[in-house]
Amino acid sequence: MEVAIAATTSLWSNAAVSKIELTVPEIVATIKKSSIMNIVIEGKDDVIAYRNIEDRAGSELGVVALLVSAGGRDKVLQIHDALVNDAAYTRCLFICDRDFWIFSGIPIEYQLNKILTTEGYSIESDLFRDYDLTNLLTSGERPQFLVEVEYFKRWFSYNVARKLRGESVSISAHVNEVVDQRLDELELETAFVSPGHSLAVYQTICSDPVRFLRGKSYLALCVRKLSASDRRPKHSSLSLFEHAVAARGALLRRLEDLVIDALRGDVQTQSVP
Repeated sequence: MEVAIAATTSLWSNAAVSKIELTVPEIVATIKKSSIMNIVIEGKDDVIAYRNIEDRAGSELGVVALLVSAGGRDKVLQIHDALVNDAAYTRCLFICDRDFWIFSGIPIEYQLNKILTTEGYSIESDLFRDYDLTNLLTSGERPQFLVEVEYFKRWFSYNVARKLRGESVSISAHVNEVVDQRLDELELETAFVSPGHSLAVYQTICSDPVRFLRGKSYLALCVRKLSASDRRPKHSSLSLFEHAVAARGALLRRLEDLVIDALRGDVQTQSVP
């Protein structure tokens, strides 16, 4: 048992240190051989957000649980699908961003106790709903920030509505491209003139922008101001992310608690003779 734990821990650690992204088949094969609890998450930055789960699993449940970075939500779901009928599935949990599901709904096949999702669009959304980045803005930065957020909300709403209608569109364009180049500006002039799908999505997003906007995009909007060349101090995306994690807001603790409760249920099930 200890040898197996050490081998699995070493593999995940080596992959993280060397920045090697393991393939889905490699991760699946390793999980099948392991005897520990594996918590499959999206990316390496997510390890920063969820690292407290490993400590809590040990201190509260007395079990070894390791975070496994899959390299994106699609890969998390592919790993889930590859393991769902395998015995190793009982030793796994999966955490992923709600992503576009926040608008379309979680597919029935993924409405499972084994798959835990953020409350907002992404982990960044949850973190920055609790850790308000706008408190860092100066009175001089805030007006232009609000102008840029407003344009981005309209652009995002318009394209979410198109995507919901089945159109093949991207909603992950970089904030700088959207705001500086005024993407879809002509379309946006008419999209909200009369009640319709775009307006309905826009109203939903306006009800809680940090929850419904793509989290990385919202963070990028803030960093445009907080890392300006003439600003002191400057803030990077990763440092703001880490500060928000350290603040341990209610939504991050909510997700941690869901994971610990799910692990507790798995441990109790496996201990039943």
